[in-house]
Amino acid sequence: MLEQGLEQDEVIQLVQKMPSTVVTLKSQLAEEHYRNAVFNYKTLLKSFFIQTYNQSKYATLHQQIATCLNELS
Repeated sequence: MLEQGLEQDEVIQLVQKMPSTVVTLKSQLAEEHYRNAVFNYKTLLKSFFIQTYNQSKYATLHQQIATCLNELS
């Protein structure tokens, strides 16, 4: 997605919102659906984490993803 033209700043903003979004989902979804949503969020973040690893132009995004993954654990 980053190579397709999605701005890094947009992705960073979305990543920063994820922990609060997950908290909101907990009160809105059944437990099973909530766990599936969290799994999907983490999978997406891990994918971005791998894509941005050792790429200096994505250092800020990589760090933000790591922070978000720690918050979701």
